[in-house]
Amino acid sequence: MPPIDRSSAKECVTRSLKRIADFSGDVENFDFKYWHKFHKTAFIDAIATCISKKGSRIVLNEAMLDNFKNVGEFIDFVKSKSAYVQEPEPNLLEKDGNLRPRPFV
Repeated sequence: MPPIDRSSAKECVTRSLKRIADFSGDVENFDFKYWHKFHKTAFIDAIATCISKKGSRIVLNEAMLDNFKNVGEFIDFVKSKSAYVQEPEPNLLEKDGNLRPRPFV
């Protein structure tokens, strides 16, 4: 899976912020200090979806937002972590010792 560049990471983060509230201007200095769990969850889900649509993957959770001073640092994190994605495990279902593809749901 291809890594994403910083402008793509910033685009995903900015779009995801707009799902929570109407932000204007440059978001890089915005912080996560007063966010509730609901806002963090919606934000993280939106970022993961956006990055997935760009053909990459990243593992995120709400607690990690507390590790960043501002959105700019988080954008850099998203960019760097998307560059080191692992191939997803195959969707296999094991039954009676035989491996077969998991049915499409």
